[in-house]
Amino acid sequence: MPEAPYVRDFVSPGGEKWIRRFYDMRNHPLVYEFYQPDNVGPAKEGDNVHERNNRWALYSALARSIDKMRLIAVWDGKSETPKDLDARLVQHMVDLMRDSGGIVEQIDPFKLSDSTIEVTTVTNNAHSSVSIKVNSSDKVEGTKSVPQKKRTSSKKTQT
Repeated sequence: MPEAPYVRDFVSPGGEKWIRRFYDMRNHPLVYEFYQPDNVGPAKEGDNVHERNNRWALYSALARSIDKMRLIAVWDGKSETPKDLDARLVQHMVDLMRDSGGIVEQIDPFKLSDSTIEVTTVTNNAHSSVSIKVNSSDKVEGTKSVPQKKRTSSKKTQT
């Protein structure tokens, strides 16, 4: 999907801050863009392009080793087929990850109440932290993403 329709359909519904975050992340020096058609060819007639993208993202990450992967899914975990496309795709990705033997960290949005979730991800070159504070009405009050230099000390430190 070309970038402009992607931003319009999937990023801009979250508001101007989401659009800025999208471009900040895309333009970050540690982000490398890979385009599916360039690597695996165009989708075949009748393929579900969203599920194909899930598979491609998972298999690309598996190249780094399953034990270094975590899928963090904000999902209620209901097993019936959801009508919402986003919920179906999250469920599809969770199923793919579990079928691959990977670890799924599930955050149930309906169980959040006046809580803060902090997730730290580690890549070869950097640590990133994301904090999400949710109030009792299940509205996100703010998010923050902080790229940090890779830790080189063998001491265990708290971030």
